Amino acid sequence: MNSSLVTPVRAVVAGVAVLLVAFLIWRHAQLGAQTQASATFARIENEIQTNDASGLVAELHPRYEFTAMWPGTFEAAEADGMSAATAEAPRALARRGIAFLFMQNQAGLRMSYQLAGVTTQPDGTVACDVSLEVRTGDGGPILVSGRPSHHFVLAWSGWFLPKLLILSHDHIDVVR
Repeated sequence: MNSSLVTPVRAVVAGVAVLLVAFLIWRHAQLGAQTQASATFARIENEIQTNDASGLVAELHPRYEFTAMWPGTFEAAEADGMSAATAEAPRALARRGIAFLFMQNQAGLRMSYQLAGVTTQPDGTVACDVSLEVRTGDGGPILVSGRPSHHFVLAWSGWFLPKLLILSHDHIDVVR
């Protein structure tokens, strides 16, 4: 290689490395638990308002335990002949059920939420207390309400640009 080109090539490589490090530092600053928890619930709000059942289910962490979070629901589906034999089956059943809920409400659904507290736990998960309400889009009946706040546990997912996804939550009453 021509020695007169080595210095400019090194300068370009060094410049790219500095930009990459600056980007990673900036991105790390954006990954605070409060910021990411807010982003998680903003995505959920958007997916509810746009009737995106697949997107809504995608906000659930891979370790989310469907039968523990919704007791009786998935067992009833199996009794009706829908198999939960594969790991993806509960997600498919959840997408189907959420899509059906969206179809039942012609005016769509609206969610409002407010984060009341966000705490990083020693195991790396993030605990959130969230007051939330889901109602029909025309201001009709409330579908999810009850307590002043619900407790959610979020967990990081992804390695390069991780985001928080719902790992578990307290019981949520859905009015049918």
